[in-house]
Amino acid sequence: MRSMRGRTMRIGGAVAIAVVLVGIVLATSATTLRIAPAGPDASPDAAPVGPVVYYEILDAEASRLIERRLDGRSPARIVASRTEVDYGRTWNVDPDGTMALAVISGPDDQKLEAVSIATGAVIWTTRTPMAPLDDAVWSPDGRLVALNVIGSNEVSREALIVDAATGRFNRFTIPEDVAIQGFDPAGGLVLRQHLPAADGVNAGWRFLRLDPAAATISRLTVMPEVGPANGGGEDVDPAAGVGVDAAVDEVGGGSVVRVWPLGGGPPRTLATVASVDRVVIDPTGRGVAISAAERIRFVLFDGRAVDLYTGDDPIADFAWSAGGDYLAVTTDREPRLTVVERATGRSVIVPQHDAVAQLLMLRVVGGVPLPASPLPTAEPLPTPTPAPSGADVEGIAGVVSGWVERTAAHQVVHVQRLVPTEGGGLRVAAEMPAIELGPPAVPDDGGPELRLLPRPASDDVLVWIGAPDRSDAWIWDGSSGLGRAALPPDWPVLASDAAWRPDGLALAASAGRATIEGEFEVLFVVAVLGAGSTTEIPVVGPYDRLEGWWSGTELQVGHGVCTEGCAGRFAYSARLRVRDRRLLEMTTADRSHAPIDTIAYDGPSIVLSIINDDPADDIVVKSPSGAGPENGLEVIGFAADGRSLLVQVPTSTGTDVLLVRDPAGRAVDGRLDDPRPERLATLPGRNLRIEVGAGDAWAIVTDRVEDVRLVRLVDGRSWPVDRDRVLAWLDDVPAGSN
Repeated sequence: MRSMRGRTMRIGGAVAIAVVLVGIVLATSATTLRIAPAGPDASPDAAPVGPVVYYEILDAEASRLIERRLDGRSPARIVASRTEVDYGRTWNVDPDGTMALAVISGPDDQKLEAVSIATGAVIWTTRTPMAPLDDAVWSPDGRLVALNVIGSNEVSREALIVDAATGRFNRFTIPEDVAIQGFDPAGGLVLRQHLPAADGVNAGWRFLRLDPAAATISRLTVMPEVGPANGGGEDVDPAAGVGVDAAVDEVGGGSVVRVWPLGGGPPRTLATVASVDRVVIDPTGRGVAISAAERIRFVLFDGRAVDLYTGDDPIADFAWSAGGDYLAVTTDREPRLTVVERATGRSVIVPQHDAVAQLLMLRVVGGVPLPASPLPTAEPLPTPTPAPSGADVEGIAGVVSGWVERTAAHQVVHVQRLVPTEGGGLRVAAEMPAIELGPPAVPDDGGPELRLLPRPASDDVLVWIGAPDRSDAWIWDGSSGLGRAALPPDWPVLASDAAWRPDGLALAASAGRATIEGEFEVLFVVAVLGAGSTTEIPVVGPYDRLEGWWSGTELQVGHGVCTEGCAGRFAYSARLRVRDRRLLEMTTADRSHAPIDTIAYDGPSIVLSIINDDPADDIVVKSPSGAGPENGLEVIGFAADGRSLLVQVPTSTGTDVLLVRDPAGRAVDGRLDDPRPERLATLPGRNLRIEVGAGDAWAIVTDRVEDVRLVRLVDGRSWPVDRDRVLAWLDDVPAGSN
C-alpha cells in the first residue's frame, strides 16, 4: 500500500401546582415486543452477598454489558454484547439490576433495545429519535425511563418517556433550559430550571412537573418528592431542600463549594478547595462528594469531611448506589473501576484483564455489606499469544519488526524478521544484532524515533534512528550482518524523512542548517552509498517536504503546510530534478506513473485532487457504501497498482475492506457514480487502523485497544503481533516511496 439512578424516596407533603399548558408532541411508538426466553437466574441465592456492579466495556470487537457480583466467588459475567457501536455510552441499567437498555445509533434515528440482565435476551426493541443514554433517568420502581432528545436549531427539545415493560414511548416538547431531575412517586417527570441571577453570582432554581397522562407541564410551588440530579458544577436535592454549586474563591484563590437553601436566602460556604471538577449530593441528602483530578472528598452538610477516594489517574466519572452505601469510580488514563464502601472506607478494584478502549460505570446495586473477600481467589487470565508452529505460511515474505528497549541506563534497538506459521504464531526468522545507543537523554525526551526501510530488490533493511540532536543510519542484511550505512563524511548530523532511490543505491533525506542571517534553511540531501560527498538541493518555492523519489533522477516533494490553509492554485506535489533543481508541478498525466492525489471527502463522496483551489481535474467517487466519513467511511490508501483505492467501511458485524478499481480511469466527466467495490475482507471490530500490503493480500490491523494483528485478507485469518512495534512490509516496497 502507498502510503470514546435511583434513590430512596423521603415522602413529604402534598404537592401544590400551578398548571401551565405548553406545546407537547405526543407520539406512541411502534414497538416490536419479544418475550425473553426463560433462563436460570444468575443469582439463585435468596439473600445476596455483597453489592452487584454493572458497567460496560468497549473492547476490540464489541461494547459489552458486564455484571460483577462482589460476593467472593463470582467472576465477571458478560450479559450482552453489541458489535455495531463505537465510542460513547451504549448501555443503561434499571434501579434493581433486572433490565438494561441499549442504544444503537443510525444516520437519522436510533434503535432502543431492552435486554434481560438474567439471560441477555432481547425483551423488546423500538426506534426512537436520537436520545443518548448518558442522562437517562429511571423512576424509582423501574417502570418508566426518561431520555433527552437531541435538539437543534430546527427541532425543539424533547423528552421521551418510555414504558420499560413494553418499549412504547411518548414524546413531549420541553423548555430548552431545563435539566431532568427525576420521577416523583406519582410518575410525573420533574424538570429543573436554573434561574439567572441579577448580580451574576447568586444561584436559584425552580421546578416544573411534566404529567405524561395529561400532557401538561406545571410550575411547582412546593418542593417535589425527588432526590438529587447532578449537573456537573451543581447539584440540587429538592427532598433535602438544598442546592450545591462551585464558584471561584475571589479572596484566597481556588474554589468554594456553596450550599443554597431552596426556600431562598443566602448561601453558606461548605468547603474551600484548590479546584472542583464535579459536585454530587449523596442519595441520603447528608452531604456532597467533591471531585478534583484524582481525588474525591465527601463533606457532610454539618462541615465534617473525609476522603473517599484517592488514585493515581484522573477521575473520569463516579456515581452513588441508590442508597448511598457505595461509590463507584472510573478513571481515565488506564480505564479502571473502583468500588468504595462508604461505611468502612474499604475499596475494591474490579479486575479487568483484557485491554479495553473504554470503561463506563452504569450502576451499583447495594443494600448489603461488602464481604471480607469480595473477589474470587482465581480470576480468568488473558488469552495467551499462540507460539509459532508448523510450516511457514506461503505467499508472504513476512514483516520486519523493531523496537527500542529502554531502561534507566540503556537504550537498545532490536529488529526482527517475522513470518506467520500454519500452526499459529509468528516465527522469528532472523534477528538483527542489537544496537546499543547508550543511556537515555537527560531530561528524558521519550527515546529515539525508529524507522525501518526495506531496501528495494534486496534483503537489506535500513534502520533509521532519529534523536532530537542527531540521526544514525544502519544497514541490516536480514541475517547476521549489521553495519553503519556508508554515507559520505559531509552527510548532515541531523536528517529526517529518509527514502531509498528506486535502485536501492542512494538515499535522500530532509535536513536544515543555520544561515549567516541567523535563520534556519531547509534543504534536501542526496547521497550514493559509498560516495565521497553529499549533494545538497535547496528548496524550490514552497515545496519544502520530501515525499520520496519520483524516479531515479527526480525527488517527489510536497507543498508546505499552511496553518490557516493555503490559498491559490498550485499542485500539492511536484517533481524536483536532482541534477539541475528543475521543479515541475504534478499534472493529471502523472496519475499514470504513481499515486499523487490528495484524498478528501465531500459528504458521502470521496474526492481525489491534485490541484488546490481548482476542482477541474478532481475525481469524485461516490461512496461505495453510501455512508460518509461521519459514519465510518475511510480511505486506507492506494492499492498495489497505484491507481485503485482501498476503502474501509464499518458494518453491523465489523469492518469491510473494499477495493475500488482505477477510479481516475473509469470516471466520466470527473465522477465515478458506480464504484463497483470488491470486498477483500470483513474484519472483526470497528475503529480499525489498517495498512494493506504484500500485493493487497495481507494487512496489518490495529484495533481500538491497540492490539495488532497480521491478517490474511482472503480468509481473515490473523496472527497476533506484539504491541508498540515499528512494522514494515518486506515484499511490498513501491519504487521510490518509503
